[in-house]
Amino acid sequence: MAVVEDAGTPAERARPAYEQEGRLAAYVRDHAEVREKLRGFICRAPSEWDASGNEARYRRLNDPDGFFGKRKEIDPNGYGNFIKFLNQLQFLEKTPLGGGQKFWFFHPLAFIRHFRRCGWLNVEELASTFPRHMFYERRGSSWTAITSAGKIHTLERREARERISLHAAALNRCMRKYFGGDKGRIAIFLAQVLLETAQWRNPGGPRRLMHEWGFGRYSSANPATKYYGPFYGRGIMQLTWAGNYKKYDEFRRMSPHDGPYVERLPDTKIRITEVSVHYTCIPMTMGRRWSGARGLILI
Repeated sequence: MAVVEDAGTPAERARPAYEQEGRLAAYVRDHAEVREKLRGFICRAPSEWDASGNEARYRRLNDPDGFFGKRKEIDPNGYGNFIKFLNQLQFLEKTPLGGGQKFWFFHPLAFIRHFRRCGWLNVEELASTFPRHMFYERRGSSWTAITSAGKIHTLERREARERISLHAAALNRCMRKYFGGDKGRIAIFLAQVLLETAQWRNPGGPRRLMHEWGFGRYSSANPATKYYGPFYGRGIMQLTWAGNYKKYDEFRRMSPHDGPYVERLPDTKIRITEVSVHYTCIPMTMGRRWSGARGLILI
């Protein structure tokens, strides 16, 4: 507004307010760079549907140089009739919102365009990220999907929706917090957690969602279980190894654990105690041992 005023002559600046507003509107209309800056403009103002603000909004029309003020001789009731007509259209005072308030206003299309950038995925969109066939086998020089019937190898869209529906809100909050609008990172993240959670399956028992199946019991198919044991994969990214648990603890600044360790592996002694020994990572890659559950003292 100051730019428009500075560009005018003293005589132009003395013109009626409605003419000043017209000049301002013309300036915005004729300058694309101004419209670009204002497209996300948000303001707080009374609603035009609120009759309690009519006098403050329209009284200039009744000033001597206003529209109705200049027509007093030929239309003495013009301003009053105008306000009466407005009152017939206004309704805000009849709603639970009531009158005399201010509201936040923004261009609806600008809001929709901005909202589309938020990256929030609904259940159907998340379910569409599940491949129909999860497992592949090598045939000659190529890999071919295993299309056998059954839930292990073939996943229907209905089943995918059911699995992800309970986690959709939490997943979206996680992606918004850590990835923003980076679609590449979001795609990699969704592919990774799909693998780590066994396609969000939760058969129960030793195959529990968010826990590595088997709870870290030694398996010859995964020799590393011999070293990480109770620090098995947990969560949607399957945090594994004592060293990574400690780093996560420092990142989250968690309170010191005071109480018994919950051992979920059946028919076994508690694997984390004050004297138990654990590896920071696999020994073959410079993994070191920790002794003592409290504080995990490095030795």
